[in-house]
Amino acid sequence: GTVSARPDQARVSLSVVTQATTASDAASRNATAATNVINELRKLLGGTADIRTINYNLSPNFGPSRDQNPPVITGYTATNTVQATVIDLALVGRVIDAGIAAGANRVNGLTLSLRDEDTLRAQALRMAGQKARAKAEAIAQGLGLRLGNVIVAE
Repeated sequence: GTVSARPDQARVSLSVVTQATTASDAASRNATAATNVINELRKLLGGTADIRTINYNLSPNFGPSRDQNPPVITGYTATNTVQATVIDLALVGRVIDAGIAAGANRVNGLTLSLRDEDTLRAQALRMAGQKARAKAEAIAQGLGLRLGNVIVAE
């Protein structure tokens, strides 16, 4: 069965990417900026909003080596990805603007979804079951048989 519904929530993913010469400086500056982003999003969406860090990465940056030795570490990049679930879809643009103004420097994406998928899934499964039964009855009639109880459903 197939059912359709309009999305009633969005997940906005923003990242703070920070580069520095030392790992501790990159991590510290990144943490400060990510905290600013989260705080601004909380102001906009409310204290109970679903705002969370979904990814963090701290990695070295390599420069070219002059001889055949391994590359030289020239600095570090810290990336913190924050995801905010937005219930009022009219706020999506403001969420992105607030995150960027607070220190995010990458918009990773926007995903639209439903807060309650279970009700629609149950409706689609009921419809699928009804269609399957109708097809099975047609096959049984074509063979001059009657349907009995369901033994297996997949």
